[in-house]
Amino acid sequence: MKRFRSLLSSPSQLKSSQAPDQDNNPVPVSSTTEVDVPQHQRSTTLGLPEQVSGSTPLSCDVLTGALETQVSQANGLKHTKSTLEKHEIKSNVVILQEQEIDLTSIVKLAGDVRGMRCSLSRRPVFGDHDWIIFVLFQDNVEWIARIPLRSHRRQPQLPFDSTLFKDRYECMIATVEYVATHTTLPVPRIHRYDFTSDNILLRPYILMDCLPGKPLSSCIDSLNDTQIRGVVRQWAQYTMNLSSLQFPRIGTLREQNDTFVIEPLLPQSLDDPTDNLGPFGSVADYLFAMSDTKKRKIASQNTNPHTYGNFLRSSLLESLIPFFLVPDYLNSPFVLSHRNFDMQSILVDTSGRLTGILSWQNAAILPIQSHIRVPDSLNTEFMPPSEITHQSARIRFSHRFRPYFEKAMIQAGSHSKWNTEELIDRSLMFVLFERAILRANDERYLPALWEHIFGNADGAEEFRAAMKTGDWGVAMADRLGIDPGPGARPGTS
Repeated sequence: MKRFRSLLSSPSQLKSSQAPDQDNNPVPVSSTTEVDVPQHQRSTTLGLPEQVSGSTPLSCDVLTGALETQVSQANGLKHTKSTLEKHEIKSNVVILQEQEIDLTSIVKLAGDVRGMRCSLSRRPVFGDHDWIIFVLFQDNVEWIARIPLRSHRRQPQLPFDSTLFKDRYECMIATVEYVATHTTLPVPRIHRYDFTSDNILLRPYILMDCLPGKPLSSCIDSLNDTQIRGVVRQWAQYTMNLSSLQFPRIGTLREQNDTFVIEPLLPQSLDDPTDNLGPFGSVADYLFAMSDTKKRKIASQNTNPHTYGNFLRSSLLESLIPFFLVPDYLNSPFVLSHRNFDMQSILVDTSGRLTGILSWQNAAILPIQSHIRVPDSLNTEFMPPSEITHQSARIRFSHRFRPYFEKAMIQAGSHSKWNTEELIDRSLMFVLFERAILRANDERYLPALWEHIFGNADGAEEFRAAMKTGDWGVAMADRLGIDPGPGARPGTS
């Protein structure tokens, strides 16, 4: 870990500057507490807990919480508190975003699918994208019903009738089923789903296993060093196990006629261009296409007076692509990557055993350079100071346990066709570069990336300022319908 890690030997050397022409508002990290689960875990004659009785609907529009609480232990153990804990469910009918939902219909649906009587086992939980309902069968098997949200005060949601909504969930389901079929990784089994509203719930749903354990992010303080080292080693081994799932092109997995196929990558939002998303046969094609998609979206915001400068910054970033590609991995391998395989998506039990992997909604087939990397939570000490303020505990965790992850990855990849140690060594800067290529907000890493290549973080802005009056920039502005502003064209001021 010497050649590239040495360039970032202290956090201050990785500079993060706010993109000069656009705002950068970091999302705060929420904290959680633990409370005792109430004792009303069993059902009455309707298959519902006793507190689910009465006639007054409960409005749930304002309730939000962490999706990871779906996996906390039931039946008297502790679980992560959600805001719903502040309320008692006093009716079997709740109002979810101005639509009444009868909880008995969820119980009936799950019971019919499995052919066994069941009951609600815990209070519902609200995540960023789904409403999570827990049901417990008579043989103590527990499922969850994921009910997609129509809206969320902090997270934009997709309309149920949009193609992107359907594509995202189909991709997630195909990925989880492929991983379950081809590996021994602990992923939830999916039992039934419907992406239409033509069903008993009158909205889309997914019925799936409730995996045991708690999110690592919520129970890290209850584990000792030996247990954490064990989790970190399993984490690294499972990452390497995923790399064994290799494909001929970069894209997303779908299932068609009982066969898995490679489809284009998914746009990040409804207003993103969709005509150049693959599948791709090389890493260069993938990065240039993602950069082009981002630049065209920037160009479409011509009412923004900074559009021309933003476009040039994206173009300048794109020019760095050759510096970050490793020729040996240009055309393969392409592997199935989780993308968010970090503390919040890892479940562990009280003994420190990794029991589940959640949050597969962004998984894709990606270059090996994108996949073989150290997770963010184990790279915290190398992130820009502006992003780790008041994060001393996370920095200590990263510093203490990152070496165990790297060592386990190298050992697990010792028989691979690629040089795992070299990929890990390069991974931090490649990950920052890939994020900047994909998302305009992450172009704040450009000064650090520029310094990594040219040794001068300020050179990027100097170069971009000169580009504003260059023939290429003005010609591209004309081509894309961008107003370059006064002073960019010859003869103007």
